Amino acid sequence: MSGRRILVVDDTASAAKITARLLTLLGYDVQVAHAGRSALEQCRSFRPEIVLLDVSLPDMDGFQVAMQVRQLEETKEALIVALTGHSEDTHRDRALGAGFDEYLVKPADANSLRQLASHPKLPVVACIGEDTPTL
Repeated sequence: MSGRRILVVDDTASAAKITARLLTLLGYDVQVAHAGRSALEQCRSFRPEIVLLDVSLPDMDGFQVAMQVRQLEETKEALIVALTGHSEDTHRDRALGAGFDEYLVKPADANSLRQLASHPKLPVVACIGEDTPTL
């Protein structure tokens, strides 16, 4: 497990809580935001490596949030993942055009979430464990 920092942004408290709990059980350092503005504030302080972002938020849409996350010095290299209930290709195309790197449809399964930590965009993180050779 990599211990990567992940910010979950979802205005549905139960969905955010379940996703955050799953990611925590998988070994990640997780914080939650329920609106766009608070997500941007947390990006500045928490400096997430991965942002799981719902596209439908109460104060600003996820597309706007993604574009602003890309402009922040703290998160300009972050992996931004749309986590949404919209499965239409038009939404997927719009998300990728707005700066999202990946697009997952809710509910995302544990394997899909786990694979994000080894996304090629992210720097490699050394992990100590059974697969690590001893010196």
